[in-house]
Amino acid sequence: MPTSAERATILIAEAPGTPAVLDVAEVPRPTPGPGEVLVEVRAVAVTPRDVRLRAGRPRPGDGDPRICFPWTPGTDLAGVVRRAGPGVTALAPGDRVAGIVAGACASHVVASERSLAAIPGELADDEVAATIGPAAIAWQALELAGDLPRRRVLVTHATTAIGRALVQLAADRHARVVAVAGDDGIDELAALGAEETIDTRLVPYAAVAIQSDVVVTEVDEPGPLHEHHPMHQALAATDRRGLLLSLASPPPEDASRKQVRAPRIPEPGREALQAAILLLREGIVRPTLDPGPTVDDPRDAHAYVEHRGDRRGTIVIRPPRAPTDR
Repeated sequence: MPTSAERATILIAEAPGTPAVLDVAEVPRPTPGPGEVLVEVRAVAVTPRDVRLRAGRPRPGDGDPRICFPWTPGTDLAGVVRRAGPGVTALAPGDRVAGIVAGACASHVVASERSLAAIPGELADDEVAATIGPAAIAWQALELAGDLPRRRVLVTHATTAIGRALVQLAADRHARVVAVAGDDGIDELAALGAEETIDTRLVPYAAVAIQSDVVVTEVDEPGPLHEHHPMHQALAATDRRGLLLSLASPPPEDASRKQVRAPRIPEPGREALQAAILLLREGIVRPTLDPGPTVDDPRDAHAYVEHRGDRRGTIVIRPPRAPTDR
């Protein structure tokens, strides 16, 4: 029987459902293999993707839709390396790290060293966990866009965590940023660098006639395109021969009809994670913590995000503690 020192604690859902399906379980503490490290998790973000997967409603942009239960939520984490497997060269026990790792809502996880980036001492765990994913995705997207000075970049869903990171990074690269959203957070986007904001509560998205060199959208909604589908509207806002970047690419025939390049934003790798840390450290992308109430229970956090999304920032929780930490 493993001792408590060899145990870990995880958040687990045995089947899809409401936040009530989440429970805490003890499991053997994982052992890092070649090229892997054992990370003690100190902070983990609760994202809209987590909520959709827990509910059994994945979208095309959520990665592999064949999610298997039992399932542990969480991807965006900050923590400390506790053990290094054979062949690890970039990280050592005691290093603070952040990354995007499946099943991150646990006291300990094993991760490839390539899926982690070192955290400098001045950055707080909760700020990094909240921002590492959005900042890495934004960096990955705008790397595809190339040179941006004076080019018009339209960001849809601009008040989400990813949207805010995109607005800030595009503005830092001297793009002419147009931010589109339909909630109260739109009032904050000018301060983040948006040259123009469009409130879709006042102006229907379908009526937005701005043609942009680059359109970046979080659109990952399923179903065929139609006039009011967000992807159709994003395509309509993209200039002919422009670039449409999304977590889920539009059908090729719809993009080619307008001669629009529409690559899917790839999963962030280590280079993107390291870039995200640098963006945080230099203040180019500000931390995106939700300013609302502190949420300690993971079920409450899931219910909060299910209701509000991440349009006020990201909820960060402490993962379940290991038996020896209690």
